[in-house]
Amino acid sequence: MFRVLVDFAHSYLSMHELLTAGSRLSGILDRGFSDSPFIGAQLPKLNQATDNLKQAFQRTAGSDYTEELAQFDRARDAAFRSLVGYLDGMAAVVVKPEISKPSAELLGIIEKHDRSMYRFGYARESAALSGLLSELSQDTAQSLLQQAGAIELTDALRDATKAFEDTYQAKIAEESTKNYPEAAAAAADIVYRLDALLMYADVLAVDEPKRYRTVAEELNQTITEIQAPARARATRGERLSEQVAG
Repeated sequence: MFRVLVDFAHSYLSMHELLTAGSRLSGILDRGFSDSPFIGAQLPKLNQATDNLKQAFQRTAGSDYTEELAQFDRARDAAFRSLVGYLDGMAAVVVKPEISKPSAELLGIIEKHDRSMYRFGYARESAALSGLLSELSQDTAQSLLQQAGAIELTDALRDATKAFEDTYQAKIAEESTKNYPEAAAAAADIVYRLDALLMYADVLAVDEPKRYRTVAEELNQTITEIQAPARARATRGERLSEQVAG
């Protein structure tokens, strides 16, 4: 159940996304399985691996993309806040239910993905935006956007998100061409530790589903969020390969 992340991590997660995975999942495992001696013994090793990767990044900081990435992040944050602000205003226009009702429904969709996502770190915000924009692409949501008059603002958010992701991938590609043996070793250690921890947590959740239901749901949701940007990249890569082959 949980270990799908580990297999996926080997092929698609960037080192930055893997660092996010190690940090976020460590906190959930600590809260949800604090009574497990095995998990309690393994978590410090995972935390050490994430610290090692973080330190490796700090030693190799200074990418040409750093400031550009920050600018594109601010742009997508502004586009997101503009969309939410517009919908907040339209939802309050109760004398025009043909606008206020679809606006309120759209706000409900955004709330589900977390309307404070613009405060998240890069990888987590990318995951949240990917999920939100995917849902807003569905026919039902497109109809609501049309009724609320929010198509252009959503397109602006989509464009700003793509600009950030393109730059983020360029930064990852640049880093991957450099030789960072310490970072590679730390990343491999994170995968190894997560493999053991998630395998054990999986067994506990299957054996005692009622006891671990809440933490199991949180783990699955977090894993889905972590994987979302990488899955989108993988899908785009597959489509590109098909186009080239065709």
